[in-house]
Amino acid sequence: MRYPMNIDISGVKCLVVGGGAVAGRKVEGLLKCGAAVTVVSPRATADIQALSHQGRLDWEARPFRPEDAVGVFLLFAATDDRAANQRAVEAGKRAGALVNAADDPEGSDFHVPAVIRKGPVTAALSTEGASPALAAFLRDRVAAALPDGADGAAKLLGGLRRLAIEREFEGAPEKMRELLDSGVVEDLADNNTDAARQKTDALFWQGAFSDAMK
Repeated sequence: MRYPMNIDISGVKCLVVGGGAVAGRKVEGLLKCGAAVTVVSPRATADIQALSHQGRLDWEARPFRPEDAVGVFLLFAATDDRAANQRAVEAGKRAGALVNAADDPEGSDFHVPAVIRKGPVTAALSTEGASPALAAFLRDRVAAALPDGADGAAKLLGGLRRLAIEREFEGAPEKMRELLDSGVVEDLADNNTDAARQKTDALFWQGAFSDAMK
């Protein structure tokens, strides 16, 4: 069983071995999270080349070498050559990197889940590497079930949580659950700010909504 967690990789050195479509998807996800990405592959898609020209990643147009794995935190082996992927995985593990092989989920240290993002709300679905297709299928079903106001609610409750800690406001967790049960997520989805403000201020303090949404 894998341990699920969200991790900050902004500025962290990550290596993608391979330059095809699968590698491109890994690169996209890493760049969205601010990672320092290097791609090693003799050939690369037009998108990867464009990102390299823009200075958003480093592309080494050559085969992988074991020393490429030194100092890397996450290594993705994503070539269309199983033997080449295995060499990259072995080199990564020797160098202390966490490795993911596109064609070997069992031999990978971690799996990349199918992800849904709505503002600060993130949901991830994984099948422990058994079926990326099923993970994507389930992701789409969960995405359809997420209310439109989830991102606004995350901002509101995040602000309330921070302020409640600062003010030593008692009973904040219970008040937040009551606020959610009151339909505030739906209010935010409908852009009914007045209703959301009234409910929030009634449960917390006058001006709590405005304070939290700053």
